[in-house]
Formats: sequence, C-alpha cells, structure tokens
Amino acid sequence: MRAKRVAWIIIVALVAYVAVGSLLNYVVFPEPGPLPSDTPRAGVRIHNEAIQSTFVYRRTASETNGQIFEWDNYIKKGGGPIDHPHVHELAEERFRVINGALRIVVDGKESIVETGQEVVVPPGSLHGFQAIADGTTYVVSSLSPPFQVDEVYVQMARAGGLWRVSPIQLLVFATRYDTKTGVPGLPPFKLARALGYLVAPTARLFGIKSYYPPPSLPTRDLSN
Repeated sequence: MRAKRVAWIIIVALVAYVAVGSLLNYVVFPEPGPLPSDTPRAGVRIHNEAIQSTFVYRRTASETNGQIFEWDNYIKKGGGPIDHPHVHELAEERFRVINGALRIVVDGKESIVETGQEVVVPPGSLHGFQAIADGTTYVVSSLSPPFQVDEVYVQMARAGGLWRVSPIQLLVFATRYDTKTGVPGLPPFKLARALGYLVAPTARLFGIKSYYPPPSLPTRDLSN
C-alpha cells in the first residue's frame, strides 16, 4: 500500500512538473523566435568538420516559399555522412556531381556517381554518401519540398556542429522545426516532436535551446 502511494506521489509530481515547466517555457517565458532577417538566405556558408564538408546555400525555403532548398556541397575525400544515414520522409533529394565522385548508398544499394552525373533519392529512402575522388568533390544538392531543413542545418551548426549535437538537442529542435527527417536510433519525427515538447522545458534549464540567434547577417561562416 505504501509503495502504491509513493508511486502515485511520483506520478503526480512528474505531471505537475511537466505542466508547470510547459506553462513557463511556452507561455510565460517563451523562447524568442527568429526575425525574418534571421532566416537562411543564399550565400550562407556552413563548414562541418565532422563530415569534412562545406555547404554554401544557393536557394532556401524562405526564398522559394517552401518549394526547394538547394546548396553547393564541397566534400573532402572520405567526407560525407556515410556513417550518418537518414531519411527525408516526404522530400526528394538530388545530387548532381559537378566535379569528383560520390559513393552513395540508398536503401542498402550502393552506386558511384561521377562528374556530370546525377542521382535522385526518393522520399522515404535511407541514404548516406561519401566523396571518393582525390581532392574536393563538388556537388549541387537539393531537397524538395525542404521542410525547414535549411534552417535546422544552421541551428545544428550553431549548437555544436552537424551530426555532433546530442539526441536531446535533436528532440528540442523538433519542437520548432518540422523537417520530416528521420535518423536511425531516434524516434519517428512525429513521436520526436511530441517528446521534444515534454523535454524542452527541462533542457532549457541546462542551456539547450531550440533556436540560436545568428552572430551576423545575412552571410555568415558557421564553422564548427
């Protein structure tokens, strides 16, 4: 009987904590959001040391009314998210190799894409890629529709680097950015979004935010 009472006290305390934390985080002291001038624009440069890549934005979601996100990707030999496969649930991704060569794996099927060639990754396909040519491989990539992926890339860079942020940070990002992107080992994006709303108030106490303001505008170098 005592154990049951303790269990109920713990449950009520957790519910009260979540309710009060959510009220404070989302209503009383909401996080400041981005100004229109903060949103990613053509020319934004992100260097991602973790995958030896540099992104330079060509067209963003905010500039194309949510139609497409397109960027230049300069990848050193051996670089690329081959060890970080992911899924864009509703978006098609294209890779057009301008110079160099890519090894790309889509749903377990490997292919080589060389200069002048293009590969299309259908929505919902698990994929990763790696530059295999000497020097730097130059690829023009695009996502359509983008689902705020351009914005979350910037936020991940500010939070410590693409593919270097913690799972908790990714959950918190899910409360603000609807990327429709899935990563093995993390919950599906709908569940991640729901969990993020519960986690975000506590995460904020430890300095983890869903939005990080830019150091300068409109073009900035977001090196790791």
